[in-house]
Amino acid sequence: MSTRKSLFGLALAASMSAAVAASLPTPRAGVTATAAAAQPPAGVQLANGDEVTIGTWNIKFFYDDETSDNATQLAKKMSAPSKEKYQERVKLTAAAVAKIKPTVLGLTEIENKKVVEDLAAALKTNHQLEYLVGFVQGKDTATEQDVAFLYDKRFGEQTFLRAEDAGLGDLSNGNLYKVPSKHVGVRIAHVGPNGQQQALTMIVCHLKAGGGTGNEAQRVRQSRVLNRWAAKCLAAGEAVIVLGDVNAGRRFDQTSASDGMGVLRGMETTTLVDDLFDLNDDLAVADRRTHITGKELDRIVVSPNLLDDVGLAYQSTANFRHLVVRGQSADDDANKTFYDYALDEADLSDHYPLVAKFKYLP
Repeated sequence: MSTRKSLFGLALAASMSAAVAASLPTPRAGVTATAAAAQPPAGVQLANGDEVTIGTWNIKFFYDDETSDNATQLAKKMSAPSKEKYQERVKLTAAAVAKIKPTVLGLTEIENKKVVEDLAAALKTNHQLEYLVGFVQGKDTATEQDVAFLYDKRFGEQTFLRAEDAGLGDLSNGNLYKVPSKHVGVRIAHVGPNGQQQALTMIVCHLKAGGGTGNEAQRVRQSRVLNRWAAKCLAAGEAVIVLGDVNAGRRFDQTSASDGMGVLRGMETTTLVDDLFDLNDDLAVADRRTHITGKELDRIVVSPNLLDDVGLAYQSTANFRHLVVRGQSADDDANKTFYDYALDEADLSDHYPLVAKFKYLP
């Protein structure tokens, strides 16, 4: 815990008492807490010391062999060449997930809900791990990619939603906001051993890819939407985690208020009530690289109250590159897919899972 405290001293300072927080400026227009948000319903029971593992992984065009439901040539091209090949990939991917054993895993570049259900079925059959799937149809018609949550069955059925349905107010100004085509959120309440309640909102996203000013400008507008969602939850005293392939255009130590990651973290505003903290701060430089190009594309950002020592509390972050790279060396061509390599050499993705551990503290 000492490493976490030293690395996130500023974050802990920002996680202030209710009395101090009340003196801060009110959130921007549209960021208001609902009565339901202020009083979370009874939820998952957590005991002192319970560990919660939350991660993100881009599993690169995780598509099945059925192309009749694909409209674009790209989606058909990236689909598995046969049912047998697809089943092999599902089995190997499930084995990697089983080694992580996440409580919640945000997946990006999945085709649809069905392929994540196939993954969950393989985890149950081959590893005796039971997961449910959280999914809301996205709006990416170019690649037909989507995102989803794979989460521990003990959480039970949850309601998943997109930003359009999160009560964020007017997002119609296209110069300021752009709702990400690929994202989904969920709000889970958990109850401590003494009956204390805490609500956690998690949002998995896949933001605009590519370099250049135009793509970064789109990520900025997408990030404003996600930060606005986070700020609404923070205003209600809830915890927030935003994770996924954010296609960060700059490395962690180069983040500024003018880029997408800076906007997502609340650096664009002067108020503290929308601040989120990037867990890359807790990783060695080499472990921040989540893509075969060495870029830091995937991130997990959290609210200040998760960096406290009460309730659900952050412990550590890890890069699980070793579960993805197979064979003699890492695949070095991002344009190739799993099926372009021999089975014993094919890496599971061109991205590496980023996984954060939390523990429930009294």
